[in-house]
Amino acid sequence: MSALKSASWLFCLCCYLLALTEGTVGQEQGPGVKVVVKEDSDAVLPCLISTKENIIRELFDWKKDGQKKKEVFLYDAGIHYNNGRQGQDEQFRGRVSHFQDQLEYGNASIKIQNVKVTDSGIYSCDFPRLQPSQTFYTELVVERLLKDRSGETTGASKPFTTILDATKGRFLLQCEVGGASPEPTVEWKDSAGNILPAEEPQVSESGGRYDVTIKTSVTKTGRYRCEVTQEEISHQTFAETVVFISEKLCEDQTTRVAVGWLFGGFILGAAVFAAVLVGLKATKRITLSCNRGPGVKVVVKEGSDALLPCLISTKENIIRGIFDWKKDGQKKKEVFLYDAGIHYNNGRQGQDEQFRGRVSHFQDQLEYGNASIKIQNVKVTDSGIYSCDFPRLQPSQTFYTELVVEPFLRDRSGETTGASKPFTTILDATKDRFLLQCEVGGASPEPKVEWKDSAGNILPAEEPQVSESGGRYDVTVKTSVTKTGRYRCEVTQEEISHQTFTETVVFISEKLCEDQTTRVAVGWLFGGFILGAAVFAAVLVGLKATKRITLSCNRGAAPEPTATSTDITNDNPLLQVGGDHRHQNS
Repeated sequence: MSALKSASWLFCLCCYLLALTEGTVGQEQGPGVKVVVKEDSDAVLPCLISTKENIIRELFDWKKDGQKKKEVFLYDAGIHYNNGRQGQDEQFRGRVSHFQDQLEYGNASIKIQNVKVTDSGIYSCDFPRLQPSQTFYTELVVERLLKDRSGETTGASKPFTTILDATKGRFLLQCEVGGASPEPTVEWKDSAGNILPAEEPQVSESGGRYDVTIKTSVTKTGRYRCEVTQEEISHQTFAETVVFISEKLCEDQTTRVAVGWLFGGFILGAAVFAAVLVGLKATKRITLSCNRGPGVKVVVKEGSDALLPCLISTKENIIRGIFDWKKDGQKKKEVFLYDAGIHYNNGRQGQDEQFRGRVSHFQDQLEYGNASIKIQNVKVTDSGIYSCDFPRLQPSQTFYTELVVEPFLRDRSGETTGASKPFTTILDATKDRFLLQCEVGGASPEPKVEWKDSAGNILPAEEPQVSESGGRYDVTVKTSVTKTGRYRCEVTQEEISHQTFTETVVFISEKLCEDQTTRVAVGWLFGGFILGAAVFAAVLVGLKATKRITLSCNRGAAPEPTATSTDITNDNPLLQVGGDHRHQNS
């Protein structure tokens, strides 16, 4: 029965290994690899034969699929399109290369330089001379970016700028775009990129092409640009003009003089005020105290709740008062506004979307002047300076609190760009060793990839294989294990607080046999012990039945011998051997 179970287990293991390798030899692979890159960058298309044998003397052929297949790169025992071979499609001429130093490891990957949107599609990597032949497929996706396409795309137009009118303090600028298709967005911007107010654009259309004219007035010396955008064809360009306002130069000089006098007056006034203040304090007419400003700093972990304190100095009842919490920044955000019982949680409108449904106050604390708030489930983006303002108090009071939300390592693969998940594979298996592989693709920034056992110990592994393209990293790490257990591949990207893992379970057959043998041995040992004890007990009972031995139990201490006793058995009442013996007198 044991042999039958072992044979069944080996058959299951073979089926499992066969399932792992099914489809990798002698069959064409579906397009399981997808490479996504930005336009004008370089793309690496992977192709690695399963046996990893040396292919320096072999033949492999890359083609781009379509209605008519295009020759991308053909390598035949050292001869290829970059050293004399003819036949490469014009689209790829001079842009495709292979990795010569990787051929000995079965790596036939290629790199396409300066990719275009037209390069997108399905690519096949074929090894026709291998027995059996192997073909691999890769999908390349080239994402468009906004750039000047006026020289390459029909309908992508350039703007032309004109100064229509100029006075001592105002310039009227005009921008014209002609023959654009599709209809463009035309805007005037200053040197900082801010969109300028402009007149209503004048738009005319003829035969699907658009002419657009837009005007704006400027009153400051500077550099101004007219920017044209056509999202549908990923086209964006601009034309610049420089404006000098002469009157502005005189105003600047006058302003500098005024600022100088203002600064001198400020210093003189501050000195006089300080002298008066010191005099009043010396005569004890006033008492000075120091308010240290935004000295409150609240530090919490991401995902927890944060309490932001705000308590007015007089501690007066503010149930009928008003207080307003805002988050400071380039544009202040409304966090929580309370006005005599009306607030964002009971009907008031205007709260910033970032804080909606997450902020509450402490109603029972208002009578003590406590306007503190609680922000639930804080995010890293909640970090910043918060102000608590009492505008109706006389004098008004404003308090500042700095909130610092510390991120922690967690799985962010569904929310953060570049946060990747690992994929594990069992590459090889013998009776006492499994070779495990972990792959991470498209990660940014570069991740740390480690194999760990179920106790969290880092396992020895081969040197990671790392490739980079467009700021994204592909990492492969392999390790060998010799014990049955659960193993995990862990990916960590500290810069974006991302950490996740994938697990796999390994069963080492030899270990199972050893464990089974141990259990059988323990079972036989226990059975032998019981049998031995039973035989010994039976012999003992037989000897007693035939009166060959006498058994008695001493329940206490042995009695002291008398002075006249000469029977040596009286000194040992536990065992009397030879039941026919009689006591003899001396």
